[in-house]
Amino acid sequence: MKHMMLDCYCKDNMALDDTMAVYNFLNCVAYEAKLKPIAPPMLIPYYYCSDEDDVGISAYLFLDGGHITIHTFPRRQCYFADVLYDGNFDAERVYAYFRKKLPFEESCSEYCLTDRRVNDNRKETIGRTDFGPHLVGRLIPRGEVTLDSMFDLLEKLVSIIHMQPIARANVIKNNLGGGWLHGIVVIAQSHIAMHYDMQNKCLYFDLFSCSFFDFSIVESLLEKYIGKPESLQLVKRGDKYALDHKEEEDVSLSEISKMWQQNIQD
Repeated sequence: MKHMMLDCYCKDNMALDDTMAVYNFLNCVAYEAKLKPIAPPMLIPYYYCSDEDDVGISAYLFLDGGHITIHTFPRRQCYFADVLYDGNFDAERVYAYFRKKLPFEESCSEYCLTDRRVNDNRKETIGRTDFGPHLVGRLIPRGEVTLDSMFDLLEKLVSIIHMQPIARANVIKNNLGGGWLHGIVVIAQSHIAMHYDMQNKCLYFDLFSCSFFDFSIVESLLEKYIGKPESLQLVKRGDKYALDHKEEEDVSLSEISKMWQQNIQD
């Protein structure tokens, strides 16, 4: 189970606010990497938020054993993407495709590739300049996992940890291979996802948030409703998120717009 994380900072990338571009990109990156999508991309615009700088697009594509997600922040000139897939794929090829089609500044962007089948219980320190925490885990459920139970748990978690949902949970079943149950709920510019391998009785958990939360509460909730995590890792994302990547202007647009007034004065 490969998990590729990208924290990308870019200047003047109009595609970050273009729903058609993001939709096509998700389809094309799956094709380019020979991944297996099992549903069309889902896009959720987020334009009515308390902080206007947080506007953007949250989008995901369910794969046979994983997902591709992308959360764009056009005004902050950055985006955050994940490719999680139960199978082999050329991560360098995927990285190159992101670099070509959604260009970003490599010098300040972050790229990480991990294997979610390997036990990893590291907890990184999350600072105030970070975009937020990303909690990933692998669990062996005590009981049966169904479409209903996954749907209920996703919506319950959103409420309990006080996240802001911007869509209802989406849960689907796929019978390719050994069979998977996939679920995701989009919260304000981030997501909570679950992927249950029905053959191996293993559930992969993924909570990416642009706001801080008490991960110990989530850990106890997972143990209560699913089972004790075999692996649970806390990763910081976007440690350059607070930086201003916009080019400085010598003269403000407000001043420029009033130049005509000066030109008609005696």
